[in-house]
Amino acid sequence: MQFVIADDHALVREGVVNTLKGFIPNLVAIEVENGNALIQVLDTRKSIDLILFDLSMPNTDAYQVITKIADTWPDIPLVVLSAENDMAIITKTIHLGASGFIPKSVAIDEMIAAIQRVLKGGVYWPSVSQPPELQGDEDEPGNTKLDENPQTLTRRQKEVIYLLAEGKTYRGIGVQLGLSEKTIKVHVTNIYKLLSVSNRTEALNKVRELGIVSSKLN
Repeated sequence: MQFVIADDHALVREGVVNTLKGFIPNLVAIEVENGNALIQVLDTRKSIDLILFDLSMPNTDAYQVITKIADTWPDIPLVVLSAENDMAIITKTIHLGASGFIPKSVAIDEMIAAIQRVLKGGVYWPSVSQPPELQGDEDEPGNTKLDENPQTLTRRQKEVIYLLAEGKTYRGIGVQLGLSEKTIKVHVTNIYKLLSVSNRTEALNKVRELGIVSSKLN
């Protein structure tokens, strides 16, 4: 696998690379110290699997870089790895196109779990935060699995899974429900967790078995 580590502190980059190589032995890590160098790498190299991106690099408009990468290289997931831990900042980066936000204060196993989730196509929100669209929403019932309680799939999650069953893309679902594409990814990630599945096909098969797709919304 090939990751780009974008951080202006060499010791931080070295520490992240050494940690990741303990879990991903075949990792090829490309280290850059600002946003311009990151863009140059993406312009010249192929097969980048993940970008780990610090928000506070010199000569870098972090939000502008995130937006450019999301628009130009949408298939390359970018995960913010930052000392910041403010919900407004976390929310903004995800809405601009980041696939995750990992505070530098998290434990190593949580960082690895976050990266694994993103590599599987999910979105990672740190435990201190949830997107505004999900806060106060009956959509987030907790970690109870559907096998234990089929009623834990909420109304919004049912709406998302119905639209997935119709073959709609995340973008299309977001437009129909009035939510961002990233928020739809969060819902799908939570649905997969509740269903104990890892992809769309498994999820649709599971909800059909449970009779959820064919039933009306409660």
